[in-house]
Amino acid sequence: MKTSSVKEFVLEPGTVNHTLTSSGTPIEFFNLIFSPTQREEIMKWTNIRAQNKIDYAKRGIQKRKKWFNMKLSEFNGFIGTLYIMGIVRFPCYRMYWSANSRIFTNQGVRDLFTFQRFQDIFSSLCFYSSDSYNANDKLYKIRPVITSMLSNSQTHYIPKKVLAVDESMISFSGRHKLIQFMPLKPIKVGFKAFLLCETESSYVISWKLYTNSNTASDFGKTYDTVRSLVDGIEGEGYILYMDRYYISPQLLLTLKELDIGACSTIKLNRLHLSKTISEQISALKEDDIKYFVDPQDLLLSCWFDHKKVLLMLSNFHNIEEVIVNRRVPKKRKRNSTLRT
Repeated sequence: MKTSSVKEFVLEPGTVNHTLTSSGTPIEFFNLIFSPTQREEIMKWTNIRAQNKIDYAKRGIQKRKKWFNMKLSEFNGFIGTLYIMGIVRFPCYRMYWSANSRIFTNQGVRDLFTFQRFQDIFSSLCFYSSDSYNANDKLYKIRPVITSMLSNSQTHYIPKKVLAVDESMISFSGRHKLIQFMPLKPIKVGFKAFLLCETESSYVISWKLYTNSNTASDFGKTYDTVRSLVDGIEGEGYILYMDRYYISPQLLLTLKELDIGACSTIKLNRLHLSKTISEQISALKEDDIKYFVDPQDLLLSCWFDHKKVLLMLSNFHNIEEVIVNRRVPKKRKRNSTLRT
């Protein structure tokens, strides 16, 4: 398809700002996203919280081992243990330190630290400074980690031209005020996040956790969500695809001003069309196609597909006729001419 009104994409996609090669170790790649500097900060905040939190006077005699500050090597071992627990799953944490079983145990975890030490670190884990409280930010306790990882994700990789916005679920069955229930998703219970990804590799460029905020601009929450996700990729000629949950004419106009092409299906009630145009769309029959271009060069394509009319709105497509092979019943199989 021809494109218009969007800057030509000239960036060279791929990894940047690092010295790693294809023979690099997993931990070296891990350090690019979750940097040692960020881990040292978390370790420092955890040490402070543990010293203030753990009350040794209320512990049993066998547990009265005072807290001593972690070193980075020990904290790295703690993160590795969490990864192991996600891969090799036991019914309860204590089984990883079991000395009475040769099957339900993990010698590597037992060699790192005792079960009590693991519990102390886990219960005192802290991702923020005590002076960074923000009543307006529901995620202030993990905001430094989110900011750091997003910055590193964008610093070390330039995505390819075609991107997509969609939502994802992070599985969680505990108690939290941000838990969402979405029965139609593969993961039905957990935290909902909005993601900006590269379509070819699924690399996450940016993401935003759903916090059920009551604040929104005049254009709505979905407009604000997409606008925040594309922050940092403006002016480069990227192409963005999304579903009809996010789309609006105002969003496409804003993205066009930022040199970001965007395309999506859309519901008729979001277009605010005239009665005449609405009647023309409703009158479409099978194989019929119509298109409309507004004064601001937004292209609306309408076609009757099986039992309903589908609408697609784009800020970078032009009108062009192409030949495509449609999937139709054998007795009606033929080539169809579509305007796209």
